[in-house]
Amino acid sequence: MLKKLIVYYSLTGNTRFIAETLKDPIEADILELKPIKELNADSTSRFIWGGYQSTMKKKPKLMDFDIKPLE
Repeated sequence: MLKKLIVYYSLTGNTRFIAETLKDPIEADILELKPIKELNADSTSRFIWGGYQSTMKKKPKLMDFDIKPLE
């Protein structure tokens, strides 16, 4: 049987809540993507920096994660 994996990023915790809520009913593993340089969730600069990254198609560098496909 194929394993399921929920991969998500959550700045404010809302997406984390949804991922955690879904993982047990669908019997999935979970992986949170974390940028090396985290945006401040309580700052208006997140909109400016996030908008810049989106407009310029910049991808933030992510922390390493330990998950192996097909395991």
